[in-house]
Amino acid sequence: QYVGAEVALPDAAGVRRMAKVIRQVRANSHEGTTNNPLLDTSVFEVQFPDGTIDHLTANLIAENLMSQCDENGYHYQALHEIVEHRKDGTALSRDDGFIQSRSGNIHPKRTTRGWELLVEWKDGSVTWVPLKDLKASNPIELAEYAMANNIQSEPAFNWWVKETLRTRDRMIGKVKTKYWRTTHKFGIRIPK
Repeated sequence: QYVGAEVALPDAAGVRRMAKVIRQVRANSHEGTTNNPLLDTSVFEVQFPDGTIDHLTANLIAENLMSQCDENGYHYQALHEIVEHRKDGTALSRDDGFIQSRSGNIHPKRTTRGWELLVEWKDGSVTWVPLKDLKASNPIELAEYAMANNIQSEPAFNWWVKETLRTRDRMIGKVKTKYWRTTHKFGIRIPK
């Protein structure tokens, strides 16, 4: 039942990596006595991305699978860094990145089509993620990446990056302001 599943496990160096369950090595010694996956003693072979193989019991695999999911059963991953970007033939060119309204004003087209970003996750895995998905989950990190790699003027980034960074700066400013205001109470400075 776990064969093919991917779980985040510490490798030999102690770094959490995604490992894939390859096959069952030994069956449950309590076969038929319980339906609780945490009491299952079956042994499975798991393979890490570097090719190393380890043996784990089903209860450890089940525990790790449950700890990686939200209340709806969806797997979640935390972003470590954006490594690279690419665009395909469907991405708009800079010349096609604007539309003209009836009044004659020029506006950027709101599109994210044709862009993918190579993302390294906290568990060490690396995947290509569509721009629309990464923009929805990590807009500030993505905007900072676009500025650092000088792609903010591309049509897929041009219409939202500057505003996202402005919002980030406003939030940081509010946090700083709120901190300094706690040094006063009713207009009187509180000694430290």
